[in-house]
Amino acid sequence: FSAASLSKPVVAFLTMRMVEKGLIHLDSPLVEYAPYPSTEQGEWHGDVTPRMVLSHTTGLPNWSRGERTFLRKPGSKFGYSGEGFVWLQHTLPHFTGRSLQELAKEYVFDPLDMPQSTFVWNADLAGKHAYPHDKFQEVKNMWKPSQANAAASLQTTAEEYARFLMELCSPSLISSETLHMMLEEQILVKT
Repeated sequence: FSAASLSKPVVAFLTMRMVEKGLIHLDSPLVEYAPYPSTEQGEWHGDVTPRMVLSHTTGLPNWSRGERTFLRKPGSKFGYSGEGFVWLQHTLPHFTGRSLQELAKEYVFDPLDMPQSTFVWNADLAGKHAYPHDKFQEVKNMWKPSQANAAASLQTTAEEYARFLMELCSPSLISSETLHMMLEEQILVKT
């Protein structure tokens, strides 16, 4: 099935594994690694960090339609943003020279025995994939992502995603300290 926004926890976990290896620093501005097109003119362009992406405090919208503009000062307030995850994805090749798909395979999918999980559509998925339906139970066209999207393109199975969730409950690939840091509150969200 298309896991949609369930892609984000996988990318967060991958990022935290890279933090443990010293490849990424949570509080270094993303522009130190790669600028993000269309935000360069924004006054806060140089303020966005991986920590802000992972805690949805970049100040960017969920998705932009063309020009990316900040809705608020980064780090000041929670604001769900797929756009931030795509910017983080854009920086990943800087650290290793490898794509999100390659890194996810090495750091998450292979170690957790998730052979059918991918951020990019492949022919092996055809015939096994659940088709989306609208609210009237009409079958809709299936999205077949040709490029990885850290915020939305994960294709997986329920069993394989459960393996990922079990890793979060009892970590073997990251330290308990890193898991705690991943799950602790980063900013107060008013309820």
